[in-house]
Amino acid sequence: MKRAVRLMGRAERDVAEARDWYESQSSGLGVRFVVTILTALSRLADEAERHPVYSRRTRRLLVPGFPYLVLYLVESDRVIVTGVFHAGRHPSVWRTRIHEGAMSYAAA
Repeated sequence: MKRAVRLMGRAERDVAEARDWYESQSSGLGVRFVVTILTALSRLADEAERHPVYSRRTRRLLVPGFPYLVLYLVESDRVIVTGVFHAGRHPSVWRTRIHEGAMSYAAA
């Protein structure tokens, strides 16, 4: 079942910050990062439940070719992306975003 994929504002900023960093390292690498993220999110729309539950109701998708992961929640008709993180970041950062995402989602 195809679901709509929605990035929370903070997740959009995560992608933009990573894109800018990669682009500062090598011309075109930021664009390649964004294309890879968009491709992963497109697949997520069709296969959201394929990826493992990381914590509570939050699932985790590993981004191919980059050391990043996407944290998201699955609903019957949509996928809500709560964060896009470098896999080397301390897990407490992810856990905070999982909690924030769950709280924001519950309020919506």
